[in-house]
Amino acid sequence: MMAWWYGDGWSQVRALCRKVHPHQWTTIGKNLSHIAEASLDEVADFYKRYYHPANAILCIAGNIRTEKARPLVEKWFGSIAPGPLKTRHWPMETPDITYEEKWVESEVPLTAIYKTWHIGDRLRSSYIPVDLITEIMGNGYASRLYQSLVKENPWFSEIHCYHTGSLDPGLLVIEGKVLADKDPQKANQAIEDQLTQLLENGISDAELQKVRNKVESVMAF
Repeated sequence: MMAWWYGDGWSQVRALCRKVHPHQWTTIGKNLSHIAEASLDEVADFYKRYYHPANAILCIAGNIRTEKARPLVEKWFGSIAPGPLKTRHWPMETPDITYEEKWVESEVPLTAIYKTWHIGDRLRSSYIPVDLITEIMGNGYASRLYQSLVKENPWFSEIHCYHTGSLDPGLLVIEGKVLADKDPQKANQAIEDQLTQLLENGISDAELQKVRNKVESVMAF
């Protein structure tokens, strides 16, 4: 999927990438009427269904040990009824490989490019390679896309590569702001050239070790 705009960009991206899964719309709803027309009974029912201990995770951080923390948790939270545990059964997208492109004109200072690909969920074996590749390609000033397309051969004022992976299948995303004097089509081709280079040549041992160190340090800190 490819599109040019921002502001309501992610509303457009979601609608292009998702046809049946609820992630096709933003957290606030598919449209404002979902909020404006909600009844008090619907809001209360939603709260009772999801905001209870069975659907929550308690995190404790600081200079405290489990044997001291557990009695305190039981003291303050133990009497609260757990509530019903709901199992999610969201409709999933079909695995068909399709390509969609959309242009939207808006009053924005720079043309933006959003490119996305479907990826698997966090429990799939492919998730970790995708996670590491997004770090190498577009996370930070040392990434391939920044070095190649912002610093060395400028096509973009900024460019990023990341993913939205969760327990549901997510998206791999490349987004960038095209420089005012550059052709968006040629800027897009510059991204494609970088992806071709990645697919043909892979990554180096040094790149892999560097991103491993980065991920491990983030988890440790």
